Amino acid sequence: MPLRINCLKIDVQTSGPVFGTRLEFKNGLNIICADNTKGKSTCVNSILYALGLEGMLGASHRVPLPAALTHEILSDDGSKFEVTDSTIQLEIANGNGEVVTIRRNAGGSQMQRQLVHVTFGAALSQELSEDVETRVMHVRIPNSARAQLGFHSFLAEFLGWSLPEVKKGGGTSLLYLECLAPFFFVDQLNGWDAIKSRMPTHFGIVDVALRSFEFILGMDILDDETVRRRLESMLIAIESDWRSERDEFKRQLSGTGIVDRGIPGSVTDWKIDSEVNLWTYENEEWQPISDTLEAAKKQLSELTESTIPQVAEISNELVTRLRVAEDDLAAAEVRFERDQRTVREMEYELIAVQKRLDALDDNLRQYEDEHKIRRRLESNPLDVSHGECPTCHRPIKDALIDQNSPANPMSLPANIAFLRDQRQMFQKMRAESSVLLEVKKEERIGLRTRLIEHSTEVQSLKRTLRQDSEAPAAAIVREQVILENRITQLQTSLDTFDDPTAKFSAISREYVEAQEELKKLGARTLSKVDESKLKFFDEVHRDQLKNYEFGSYNTDEVTIDWSSYQPVHGDLPLGLVSASDTVRLVWSYLLGLSFVSQDAQFETNHPGLLVIDEPRQQNVKIENYDEFLKHAAKAAEQGHQIIVASSQLTDIESLRKQGAHVKEFQGRILRPLV
Repeated sequence: MPLRINCLKIDVQTSGPVFGTRLEFKNGLNIICADNTKGKSTCVNSILYALGLEGMLGASHRVPLPAALTHEILSDDGSKFEVTDSTIQLEIANGNGEVVTIRRNAGGSQMQRQLVHVTFGAALSQELSEDVETRVMHVRIPNSARAQLGFHSFLAEFLGWSLPEVKKGGGTSLLYLECLAPFFFVDQLNGWDAIKSRMPTHFGIVDVALRSFEFILGMDILDDETVRRRLESMLIAIESDWRSERDEFKRQLSGTGIVDRGIPGSVTDWKIDSEVNLWTYENEEWQPISDTLEAAKKQLSELTESTIPQVAEISNELVTRLRVAEDDLAAAEVRFERDQRTVREMEYELIAVQKRLDALDDNLRQYEDEHKIRRRLESNPLDVSHGECPTCHRPIKDALIDQNSPANPMSLPANIAFLRDQRQMFQKMRAESSVLLEVKKEERIGLRTRLIEHSTEVQSLKRTLRQDSEAPAAAIVREQVILENRITQLQTSLDTFDDPTAKFSAISREYVEAQEELKKLGARTLSKVDESKLKFFDEVHRDQLKNYEFGSYNTDEVTIDWSSYQPVHGDLPLGLVSASDTVRLVWSYLLGLSFVSQDAQFETNHPGLLVIDEPRQQNVKIENYDEFLKHAAKAAEQGHQIIVASSQLTDIESLRKQGAHVKEFQGRILRPLV
């Protein structure tokens, strides 16, 4: 859906008069003509700023506008006035005929500049009713591309653009509008370098020039790439969910005396026939909780089925059981103390492993830094021969140990490889030690439970032996109560952690399904339509180069590479070209995209807008510049809006006859408003 600029209005409040200008733009080719330093770039950059696209120029939040809008403005008679505030308004339209007017402050605090007032109507070209809606949105702050009140979220929707998810670092990101802007906006200071070199890389988007080109031309390969990014993000999210579920499950088990067996650290290690087993520490060994429960139930059943004897009947047996219970209690106390010491030792060992890892990381960083210096010095033999770092003036050695040592030291790369192996080994040790420590802690909980049970049994047996000889044996009753409590505890644990295998199997299936979808995509390939678009682009790009008298290479040998979408010479990247030929390449490239998007056989996302500041750069011949303007007029005739700011026009009347709308200024464009 096209983007049209209807009107630009700039107001500058000063210590004296109010300065400003109002520029109306038509469909087709629009030319702002004025001498240098009279405000052309101010107008062009004001369009960029009003749209919140100045992030195209770099990460800085500095206003990309001259002092005339931020600090001090000059009148035509040379008088100077301090700027107290300035406002930019821009009326834009989309292909559905919807019109909004944007207002953004160029002065004030950064917070004020991050607000965009959007009026839903043609506020600059029409009188609007008082009840027309105005909405305040934000720009140049996190989430402005996604949030409901984010201006770029609104602008993308206004243009009918569904911005794709693209790869960014280890995750994904929207393809921001600032990354697309270099294909339809050329500023004077930075815009006349090669297309790829002026793409905004500070967003961290991988292959930003390729993804932006693919979106502008609406290429099918980007749809596949978007699906690929979605699936890759899904795999990362599922892996994260797996770790979260696993950690939460282990947190719930912590302190219960129960451990799990069968849940790997990564979802990729889960097998189809895998299952989660819960184990408890019983009789000085780990056994499945289900076995422990069945044994306790069987023992309780045997007790309840028999008659509770009197004390006199089993006095000898009680004495024997008391001795055994006292021995068991003493052994449990010894075992518990021993395990307490073991846990402390394992904790100390884990701390030592972590310290060793920290030391290895420090050493590795030091060696890698030294290696970086060495690699950079390899291209400067003189510095290497001095044996000194040109930055910090430290001696450069092949190793970080004493050079007088009789041993033959390893080289820096060998040291780095060794340290990385060591780090990997200690990381594995840390992981294994952590698991063993957790198991030991749960084992200690089981021992503490048994210790309490043995102590209770000894006390119960002693009380029973002091009972009346004809009374029922309380120790037997007590044993039944302990078993009932134990069974209740085990059954509650089983009910609480009901079927964890099903939960982890479901996560694993989701991961496998996403992996299979990703495999079906296969390698990146161009569709037939993509190839047709690139062939057409290649032709119009090369034809323009001929017309502009590109001279660094034979134009018949300059083509558009299908993998980088950049001009190449033969099969090799385009080497050094003259500064003027770089300008010709930019002309051909940007107008070439316009011509492709205008062809009826293709659907693209090109906005149908091209804003160019001072296209005659690097002393390009005036004849070539005139040829460029003819091509621009031709592109504009077919439905695009092209805005050119220029100080050099040879024949304005001829341009007007070609349909160009030329706005000439004598003196400064920003002038006192009456």
